[in-house]
Amino acid sequence: MMQVMTIVFAIFLFFSLMEMLGYVGECWIKDPHKHHSRMLMGFFLYFCMFQLIYLPLLFLKMPLHVLQVVWSIVCVLIIFLFLATLAKKYHNLSDQSGAKTISSLIQKRIKDIKQDNRLNFTFCLGVIMCLLLALQIYLSVISGFNGWDTAYYISTVVQAVDTDTMYIFDGYSGVRDTVINIRYAMSSFYMHSALVADIFQVHGAIVCRFFNAVVCHLLSACVIYRIGKEIWQEKKHACALVIFWILANLGISTMYLPSCFLYIRSYEAKTYCANIVLPVVILVMLQICKNADNKKKWLELMIINIASVAISSSCLLLVPFLEGIWMIVYLVTTKRFAEIWKMVLCLLPSIFYLGLYMIDRFDIWKIVIS
Repeated sequence: MMQVMTIVFAIFLFFSLMEMLGYVGECWIKDPHKHHSRMLMGFFLYFCMFQLIYLPLLFLKMPLHVLQVVWSIVCVLIIFLFLATLAKKYHNLSDQSGAKTISSLIQKRIKDIKQDNRLNFTFCLGVIMCLLLALQIYLSVISGFNGWDTAYYISTVVQAVDTDTMYIFDGYSGVRDTVINIRYAMSSFYMHSALVADIFQVHGAIVCRFFNAVVCHLLSACVIYRIGKEIWQEKKHACALVIFWILANLGISTMYLPSCFLYIRSYEAKTYCANIVLPVVILVMLQICKNADNKKKWLELMIINIASVAISSSCLLLVPFLEGIWMIVYLVTTKRFAEIWKMVLCLLPSIFYLGLYMIDRFDIWKIVIS
């Protein structure tokens, strides 16, 4: 029970960091978001930064505790940067609103939230949505899938913590490898799980089954809600879409569909790919189609491309192929051929990851374990 409570705190801290990063990011690009959009932006910024730190340490074959120290420092810097950005924003608001105090601004915000959440149809839909989402999370946590993939992924996390290494030992056998398997190692997702397990002193299997699963469900619902808001602009329609999505997931049990992965394999990276990354890519592409001159959306697409493989190596081909198909249709239908450089720029991270994989696949270069 103590480990489960620790995981709940870890989830709260993780979402807090994502919210902070999303807030700093929106202030940086001057593109204000609602909380659900800010959370998604923070999620991709989080793994974008984590990947940029993780890869050099992986190539240098550094132990896991080095990644833990470096990332802990980065997290502290994120908190300070958030506080500085928040203080600056409220200072500017105070100057513009007659020197109001921060407490009065917070009280006004709480009052607005209470007015928005008054007992009406939208509020009732929101309550139903939250209850169904809680049911979905519960069913996912008590369900299980014991396959080869489960053994490899969870074992990789556990071995990384026990041996203080990163992809040095084989996930199946536990035997020390001769080279690092880039196919899996280029994704930092499971080393992030190992980091959470090591920092909070929780077993790796608990982190995978509870931490990764709950985060996946909450962010997946956030994505669906954001798509609903983008299409219909109203909260009630967005809530209704999430409710329909949850019921559809409950009613579909066909193997290898996103819904099946979401329920019984929600701790795997490929589940994040199917239920978070790809839908967000579609969402951003939809936003670009609505306003192609918005350079901020192109920047978001670039950040998603950097973070995609960090989240799941399944994104290595799926994300660039999805974007490539969309780009062809977009150019043909809009005749905006001058924007092809933006598309190529967005695909550069995927090209880098694919090149790294091909170099390893054809034995051109290997990270040899001494």
